[in-house]
Amino acid sequence: EMKSESIFRELKILIQQMNLSPQTYESYRAGWKTVCWYFSQTEHLRDHPKNISKEDIITFLAWVGQERSISKELQCFWAMRFYYLEVPPQQPHKFDGIRKPKLERKLPEVIPHEFIKLAFNRITNWTEKAVVGIFYSTEIRLAELCKIERSNISSERKTILIRRGKGGKDKIVPLRD
Repeated sequence: EMKSESIFRELKILIQQMNLSPQTYESYRAGWKTVCWYFSQTEHLRDHPKNISKEDIITFLAWVGQERSISKELQCFWAMRFYYLEVPPQQPHKFDGIRKPKLERKLPEVIPHEFIKLAFNRITNWTEKAVVGIFYSTEIRLAELCKIERSNISSERKTILIRRGKGGKDKIVPLRD
């Protein structure tokens, strides 16, 4: 049986050393939970990631895409790829020629502008109205919205400075009317 706790420990240490997001660790951990479960089955039995071959990875990813979902397949792909490329002893050759699964791109359902305007006008609390307005007009992530401070908003330039957004990067987003 694959020792998942040692894999999780190795991932956590490396992710912290690389100053990556805790969400990255949680995603990779979830991916490796699926990997460990799959390779603990007697028909696929592997006791350690180093004993998983490139062919095993291809078979596994195909299984995840069929039996679970494409998004789970992507999560497992990135988790395994990170492990084999970054965790000593690195084994990058295991991912040679393996392409990331393609997520089906669907156009989002467009909500009519009139509906949005009506819903927005029903908000009576000014703080809530400001939060919803900023969120809608800037298209920023929820985590980025939560970090905004009053000093980050420039009404003269109609911009908001987002500190430590995705990837720990700062960015400036325009405010639309």
